[in-house]
Amino acid sequence: KRLRLGRLVGHAALQSATIDIRSKGEIEEGQINGDIDAHVRDLTYNGYSYKAIQIHGHYTPKRYQGNLSIADEHLNMEFSGLVDLREKFSEVNCDLICRHFDASPLGIERLKDWRSKFKLSVDMEGVTSDKMHGYAVLDSFFFATQRDSILMRQMRLLVSAATDGNKSFTLESDYLKAQADGCFRYADLVPAFQSTLHHYLPSAVEAKKKRHEEVSL
Repeated sequence: KRLRLGRLVGHAALQSATIDIRSKGEIEEGQINGDIDAHVRDLTYNGYSYKAIQIHGHYTPKRYQGNLSIADEHLNMEFSGLVDLREKFSEVNCDLICRHFDASPLGIERLKDWRSKFKLSVDMEGVTSDKMHGYAVLDSFFFATQRDSILMRQMRLLVSAATDGNKSFTLESDYLKAQADGCFRYADLVPAFQSTLHHYLPSAVEAKKKRHEEVSL
């Protein structure tokens, strides 16, 4: 069935999709949950139609466990695992393999020549984003534009949070090693990482102006 997804979700760039779908579920306490088996023949986003999307899994509001694959000429990827973003407790335990991503068909000026591939494994849980603990491993990461490119063999991120509000994280990669311990927000570290990425990929990542309260790495 052809659906006008943009109208349903209120997102103009997400236009329409042709979907063959089988779903079996139930409503408990006003919440929908069930199993989904879907073949998305095409999904049009910003004028480009992605082909061959397969979805097999179990869903509840803000939670999905299963598989998702895309075998399009401009995006070839596979996802498997759990993403649970419910308010009381969040958990992400999944693997993502992106064999090829070419952003040029999207017609977005800033992304017009982006190309990438990578493998990502994540195992994290916590009551809020600032109280997460676990790890993430990024393997065989390649990213390129017409002007810049970067190849990174591996990046490992280990995070932990204590009940007193203190937390720690350790990051190790080919290009950057960092460690922080204490009482801070992960959002406060973003400008420092953005400045580091700008050093290696100036055409893809904008430099972030530093403020006195920001953490430098």
